[in-house]
Amino acid sequence: MTGGVPQPVRRGDGAEYPSISAAARALVAEQGVGDPDIVTGNINHVLRGDIRTAYGYRWERIEHGEDERDGRVRRRVGRELRRDQAGEQRAEGDEA
Repeated sequence: MTGGVPQPVRRGDGAEYPSISAAARALVAEQGVGDPDIVTGNINHVLRGDIRTAYGYRWERIEHGEDERDGRVRRRVGRELRRDQAGEQRAEGDEA
C-alpha cells in the first residue's frame, strides 16, 4: 500500500480485489489456506518480486489509469462508477 490507501490487485485468473487484504480474505474463504494476515504477507512478497506466486497465483497491482486488458479507465477504489449511454465511465455525481 502506498500512503495508507488500499490499492487494488488482480489475481492470475483475472479476479480483482479492492485491496490485498480483501484478496487475502477471499482466498481464505475459497481455499481455507489459513490466517488472512499471513496470506496478505505472502501476496505482498509476490507484488514486491520476492517470489513468483502465492497460493498458485501470480499477483499484480492494478494501477490507476488505463487498464491494459480492455482500455477502460479505472478510478480510485471506493468511488462509485457508472457507465453512461456512450459506454464511458465517470464518477457518480460528475456532470457530463
